[in-house]
Amino acid sequence: MDINIAGKNYSISTSDSPEYVRDIAGRLTDLIDETLCNNDVLSITDALVLISLNLLDDSYKESLNFDNIRSQIKTYADEATSAKIDAQLLKSKLAAAEDRIHQLEMERDYSELRAQIENK
Repeated sequence: MDINIAGKNYSISTSDSPEYVRDIAGRLTDLIDETLCNNDVLSITDALVLISLNLLDDSYKESLNFDNIRSQIKTYADEATSAKIDAQLLKSKLAAAEDRIHQLEMERDYSELRAQIENK
């Protein structure tokens, strides 16, 4: 596929869509034009070095941000798993407490019935 970057044609081979590659090439051309426009003593090589540094800086910062988000998600997932285990434990304790209440109510009812029978 052929693309044009800053007035120069390049033939490249890529699995990306032509629209995507042309968009990237257009963005790079815009960055080159902007950099050269802001400093008329720069060569295109100097502009490309500065653009490369900025892009690498952005990429590195995004990578750090991505790693931080991934770490937060892992922490949240671990906390969610722990909360789920805690909830299951509490449900088991609640069921045991409800069983004990039912047992005590039955014992109370039995005692009341027994007292009624003995008082007759």
